[in-house]
Amino acid sequence: MPGKCKFQDSWLQKDAFKDWLVKDAGDIHFARCRACCKSIKLQTMGEAALTSHAGGAGHKAAIRKLLEGKLISDTGQIHGSVNQAENGNEQIAICLQRDALERITGSNWSDLHPSTTTNSTSHNATLPTAYFTAPGTSRLSNQRLHLSDSEKEDPGHHLALHDTLDLSRLEHQQRADALEEQQQMKILEWENRMKVLAWEQDLMREKTKAARQKHKALRMKKIYYRAKLKKLGEDVPPSSASSGDDEEDKPDLTG
Repeated sequence: MPGKCKFQDSWLQKDAFKDWLVKDAGDIHFARCRACCKSIKLQTMGEAALTSHAGGAGHKAAIRKLLEGKLISDTGQIHGSVNQAENGNEQIAICLQRDALERITGSNWSDLHPSTTTNSTSHNATLPTAYFTAPGTSRLSNQRLHLSDSEKEDPGHHLALHDTLDLSRLEHQQRADALEEQQQMKILEWENRMKVLAWEQDLMREKTKAARQKHKALRMKKIYYRAKLKKLGEDVPPSSASSGDDEEDKPDLTG
């Protein structure tokens, strides 16, 4: 019977395995899957065991989960960058408004609020809209309001969708585990059949060896008695001797 296969470092560089294959630190006859966190027994199959695991439905589902998690993480980083940019734009817009008011009124921004007794010309001064709203800030504010409204309305729908996805993933994972278990059972059944076949071959060899030894003993015994008969002066018919040799040349394989 062939021995157990050992983990090959060259497998880590192959495109089919490099994204999820990890070397087992405890046993060189095992490998680990980074996606589904399972131990892969190499047995006598070697690379074929890795290929079989990669084709399993459970492994493919785990790979999809990793990709979804990565996309969610990337989306969160993008949203964080957008929020920082919006906050920076708002601060710039406020600074522009203050500078514009100071240039037009000729006074400081802080002096305009308490001056409730100023004359009508300075109090009723009309300013262009561009001085109060920087380009793009109104659109960003409207988007922020719409986002806040949608965030208030979405939690229930988001939870329901999340529960549905969890149920579908659980069913898919259960089916994948069942298929993988069936595949492992088939592999074990195949190994048992190979063991039985090897045992039968060994038994046949032993029977053949015993039959040859028995045949050899009969020939030696016949030669001994023929020599003894010749020594006593009796003749052995050649026909009976030849027929006896022919019969003895056929070993009894049944034992």
